[in-house]
Amino acid sequence: MATISKIAYSETAKHRRRLKLKDHTLEYYLQREEKAKYKSEYYNGKIVKMAGATYNHNKLATNVLVSLSINIKKLQKKFVALNSDQKVYIPSRNSVLYPDALVIADKPEFWQGRKDVITNPLVVVEVLSPSTQTFDVFQKFHLYQELPSFCEYIIVSQTGVAIEQWYRKDINSWLKSEMNSPDQHLKIHSLAIEIPISEIYDDVEFE
Repeated sequence: MATISKIAYSETAKHRRRLKLKDHTLEYYLQREEKAKYKSEYYNGKIVKMAGATYNHNKLATNVLVSLSINIKKLQKKFVALNSDQKVYIPSRNSVLYPDALVIADKPEFWQGRKDVITNPLVVVEVLSPSTQTFDVFQKFHLYQELPSFCEYIIVSQTGVAIEQWYRKDINSWLKSEMNSPDQHLKIHSLAIEIPISEIYDDVEFE
């Protein structure tokens, strides 16, 4: 199976259609999101409906969140793990994203006092979907880099055992790691914890 990094970037028809979407204010988007039956993300005026998740996607996101929650409870410093309902706002790009899982250090920093929008993720996890993997691997990663708190990006394949990870060594330098075996461990540097890859892929079956 090809590793995640071998996914070539291309501007898909879906991304081209996104550029033609009507512009909306952030305030309109947030009001709309409070009542919406499905989640959408916000990209500087563009409201983009999120793709529906498969069983494998949901199971992987749950496995990651549970493992993170268990491991950070053992640490002396306070960390908080949150699920895919948490909005993350990137002020410099006027964008709102929903990571599949994330960790914040100490306390959340709420945007303009809103309890549903934070601006300080430390670790972000995305489970790749075939229809969005290019965007998740490239554009979303660059958006998150705009946040000073952001130090680690972990992307998880749902079509085979494959995880890629970027850790911020300094402001312009990222260390990349790849894991393709259930016998390996995911070392989350910013939390100083390790999670077995087998734990992340527990009860996940591939077609």
